[in-house]
Parts: sequence; structure tokens; C-alpha cells
Amino acid sequence: MTEPAGVPPALVAQLDRASDYGSEGLGFESLQARNIPPGHSDIGAELPPTPRARENMSENIPPINVEIAGAVSRFWSGGSGPSHSAITSALALAGYEESELEAEQNKHDRVHSAIRAADPATGRRIIVETTAVLATAGLLDDLTRPLASSLATALQRSGHELVAGGYIDWDVSGMRATATFDPGNRSTEPLLPDRADEINEVTIPTVQLLIDCLRRLPSAMRPLVQRQRGRPGLEIVDEYDVQDAVESMLRGLYPDVRPEERCPSYAGSSSTMDFLLKQDSLAIEVKVTKPGRTEKKIKPELLIDFEDYRTHPQVKSVIAVVYDLHSTFNNPVGFENDLTGHRNDIQTYTLVVGWPLPPSQ
Repeated sequence: MTEPAGVPPALVAQLDRASDYGSEGLGFESLQARNIPPGHSDIGAELPPTPRARENMSENIPPINVEIAGAVSRFWSGGSGPSHSAITSALALAGYEESELEAEQNKHDRVHSAIRAADPATGRRIIVETTAVLATAGLLDDLTRPLASSLATALQRSGHELVAGGYIDWDVSGMRATATFDPGNRSTEPLLPDRADEINEVTIPTVQLLIDCLRRLPSAMRPLVQRQRGRPGLEIVDEYDVQDAVESMLRGLYPDVRPEERCPSYAGSSSTMDFLLKQDSLAIEVKVTKPGRTEKKIKPELLIDFEDYRTHPQVKSVIAVVYDLHSTFNNPVGFENDLTGHRNDIQTYTLVVGWPLPPSQ
């Protein structure tokens, strides 16, 4: 498939793969979707690791300065701010791989050290993802608040602009000084390549794209949870609410999403998987935290689920995603690493995703 003219290849996002519990993590493939004839899938295939060092998107991107790094990380000072799980998801989406020692730091130091250690392009992505987490938590709705104002000022001094809602316009001063619009200079290149020869193919999301969509779900739900103009927002309070949100997202990606698929009887009992994507031989299990429901209780549940799903003839891979609604996880990186890998006959991917609830909840 030919790339559109002038469009760079998609960035690669890498899950947090720091070693923990004596296991080694796996790499994940590119974010780009791929075209696969119906009935074929690459889920469960061995995926190459992504190196920590990445080339900058542009040689002109300056390093992230100390002031910006400090202004972002200050939201997590003294144990405040969104959870460790939310930070883990943000760093993974940004393509930054934490070391084991980095992952064991407090929340402020995790964010600050990642921004400072990353190359400039990755550093920007970390700031984009962490500010999205802060916005989802309602911490950037009012830029006159001290922490938000400090971040806006730090970005402005470097020529960037923070707008309400947590969005960042990079290099605004440079663009205002040099950008011009020529109405006569319009490209004749098509926006999309000619796909006449691919009419019989089906576009299926990659494993990495699906993983990233699951990680971004809290941000995707934000407009519905924090509605404008005084309209009542959706309440996300338990596992059923989150499962409904996941199903909505899946139906935007896949034509065949089967909820509550039953597994064959195993050890005298049978279980029900949350979702089956039959075309990809993939099961998805969704869990949420609540007070007293920590990784120590969820881990054995997932191990049992993996064994049960292994008996299903159409399941070759499982994605287990835990949405940490109540910030009960202390070591999300270790949990992911420990439960990601090949288990008997299936490949398992485990995510812990922080879901920052707005202040009213």
C-alpha cells in the first residue's frame, strides 16, 4: 500500500517493558493499520522489541527545558495528581520505555525524569500525553489556577501555547512569524492513494493500534463525562460502565464484536469473556479497580481467565486491560510485565490504565 504524498510514516508507540518479577517484556508493532485479506491475522505473532533510543522527528526540535519539565511534573508533587497507572499509560503512548528504577520513583520524579531523559521528539510526546491525563482529571480547565498558569507560562517562554482543555500549540511564535498562505499553491496530489486494487481487502487494526485505543479510552470519554453548556455527563463508576465504553470503541474498529462469549467448561466450570474479536482470534477482558480491590486481588483473577480462555477454540491471544478508577495500583509497570507474554498456547497482553476522574467524582 502506497503512502500518501508528503505524509510521514506513523510513529511507533512502545508499551512499558521494564523488567520486573523476573520476566522480560515484549515489544509491539507499529501504530499503522494494515490491510489483510479476510480470515487472516497477525495477532499473536512474535513482535520485535523497540529500542529506547529513537531518531528525532526533526533536527530542529530543541530539547525540553527544565522549566517546562518542572511545570508539568509539579502537578504530581507530594503524591497529588493522577495515579501511577495514568503515568504508565502516558509514557507508553509517548513511546518512552522506563527503566525498573525509574518506574519505582514517586509520581513527580517519574514524570520529570522521563521528560528530561527522553530525546526532544519523545519529550514532546510525553508532555502531550501527560497533559491529556491532567486535562481528563479536570486540572487544566481553568488556566488561571496556579499550577495550570505556571505550565502555560513555561510553555509560552519557549514559544509554545497552552490552551484551555490541555491542548498545546507547539512553536506558535515561529509559525506566526513565518507562516503564510498562498491560495494559488494547492497540491494536486490525492489525499488517499488509489485503492482500486485493494477493494477486496479488509483494513484491520494492528495489535498496537488496539492497545493504544484501549489506553486512550479515558481521554476519548472525556467529552461525554465532562459535558459543556451545563448538560449532564455520563457517569463512569463501575465495571459495567467501563465495559460499555470499551464496546463502543471496539465497534468503531471492528465489524464483528461479540460480547459475553462463553468458554468451554474447564475444571468443572465455565467462564464468559467480555469480548471476542473472532476475525483476529482475540479475547478482551476488562476489569476495574475499587477501594480494596488492588493488583493482589486482580492478578489471580486474570490468571484464571487466561486458563479459561485458552480452552476456547477461536482464541489465540488475550488483551487484559485494568482501568484503575480508584488509583489502587502501586506497581502498574510490574503488573503489566508479569502478565504479558506467552502462556501455554496463547499470547497475553496486559495493560493497567489510569482513569483520572474529574473533581466532582
